[in-house]
Amino acid sequence: MDLAVAHRTSSSASADAGVAVGAVFQNDLAQWSPELMVGYRDVATEHIDATRAHFVSGVTEFGLPANQIGGQGVLARVALKGENSSGGFAAEAGAERRDALTIYDLRLTAHLAF
Repeated sequence: MDLAVAHRTSSSASADAGVAVGAVFQNDLAQWSPELMVGYRDVATEHIDATRAHFVSGVTEFGLPANQIGGQGVLARVALKGENSSGGFAAEAGAERRDALTIYDLRLTAHLAF
């Protein structure tokens, strides 16, 4: 299948307010820090265009309407970060609930010094 997807433009603006707490624990070899953030997000404006496409072997164009996922609601994030002279890591997880939408995310990162 060879699919040609048309250009589209979308925009969104949101504002977050929250409270974060955390701590840093360290010794001579390493440091690590747990963090917790809770807050509120409001999507002030959002415009997401539909995706327009057609199969290259045909001429009939079709569209996939975009879900407008604005709204407002609560969010929370938890993270654990660590670092030593050889590198570091971070494990972060979050959740957001606004109107009829629930979003979960997980991010794992690492860096090495050499």
